[in-house]
Amino acid sequence: MEDNLRLILVGAGGFGQVWWRLNRPDTGVNARIVAVVDTDPSALDRSATDLELPQEARFSTLEEAISEVEADAVIDSTPPQFHLEHALLAFEHGLHLFTSKPMASTWREALQMTGAAENASLMLAVNEQLRFGWLPLAVQQVLQSGQIGTIEAIEVAFREPSSWQGWRASMEHPLLLDAAIQHFDMVRAVTGLEAESAFCRAWTRQQSSFYGAGSASAIFELTGGVPFTYTGTWDLSAQSDDTTGWWGVWRIQGGLGDLRAEGKLGLWVNGAASAVGVETLDVRRLSMVVLDQFIRGIRIGSMMPTDGWSDLRSLSMSELCIRSNRSGARAMASDLEEAPDDIIDDPFAPPGGAIELPAAGESRSGAADERPKSVETHTAEENAPEAPKSMPVTETNAPEAPGNAPESAPTDADGGKAVPEEDDSRSRIPSGPSQAARIDQ
Repeated sequence: MEDNLRLILVGAGGFGQVWWRLNRPDTGVNARIVAVVDTDPSALDRSATDLELPQEARFSTLEEAISEVEADAVIDSTPPQFHLEHALLAFEHGLHLFTSKPMASTWREALQMTGAAENASLMLAVNEQLRFGWLPLAVQQVLQSGQIGTIEAIEVAFREPSSWQGWRASMEHPLLLDAAIQHFDMVRAVTGLEAESAFCRAWTRQQSSFYGAGSASAIFELTGGVPFTYTGTWDLSAQSDDTTGWWGVWRIQGGLGDLRAEGKLGLWVNGAASAVGVETLDVRRLSMVVLDQFIRGIRIGSMMPTDGWSDLRSLSMSELCIRSNRSGARAMASDLEEAPDDIIDDPFAPPGGAIELPAAGESRSGAADERPKSVETHTAEENAPEAPKSMPVTETNAPEAPGNAPESAPTDADGGKAVPEEDDSRSRIPSGPSQAARIDQ
């Protein structure tokens, strides 16, 4: 077995460009892309050229690539409506999967993906990269220090302009599924609290660039009855000066004090500025941190913070909001614990009809230490898990984060945004591009 994990990249344009530099020696990640898949010849050739891949490593379908190239895992940087298809194909052929967010186009499909991964004893991970940035890490340090005591209430606000085209513009809930999910994931990672219920209203502004709801307001009840209030809009005017940056603005009320964190400004504890700096949002770098954990998890057979089952809990917060918005009533997490019987319609999903969402840190079967298939065998000493890499906090002024930067975006050829060189940055998603359309983002 080679030292570097062999990856197939599917979806090479847009934010798939995050991975174009992966084959360079300075990435610090023990992986290399051995094949690229895209239905757009231009994106395929540009990515393969940058990755220095020969013609025989360029494919128009994932199935074709898997049949022709020896690989260990797949990176899926396509729109979410293709994720289930790619996941089942990867797991059928014994390949691990690292996918962009949202994990799938529907809650039901996400349950299928996680069930199929566990049934095949393979790793499924989602690129929820913002939880590894300076703000959540700094907030977590303050909470763990006990400076503000026990958490009593949480508020997060997010306000950014957007002019997305392509598949995001056609989503029914672009904010909740492609932006807010990152904030929900960060809150979970920082506090260790899980959502028990949500009441939400989502709406589309009159001059929105989205077909669906680019704004939402929600109140969650978290573990122990802690209230979490979220307000978000991805629909600000491009001329607005009321932006929060991608990290958002956080306020946490504790039994002994208060915390305020602003992605563009810094951190305050009990009214005093904390000795942390801020850093420019570099999602390329954060994405490499998540990928590195994915690789390490495969090699030593350990779970990782953004594996499929963990990400289901972040996705469940978006799903609770969507269900509450639809019904006009509070949505309960207990109603998400089981999926309808007809979700089990693929040969790799667990038998028995319903998939139960496991407790945090456990697999569906309840075994917290169940190991995915390892790529290679290590000694006990080598298997000792390393602490997750945290991003350094630089003591600089706070340049505005380079816009929203989910890990995938439409390309110019798709009528949307391409990734600048320095930037890396559902209920149900309408049909959007057909299977025959290009699949990169």
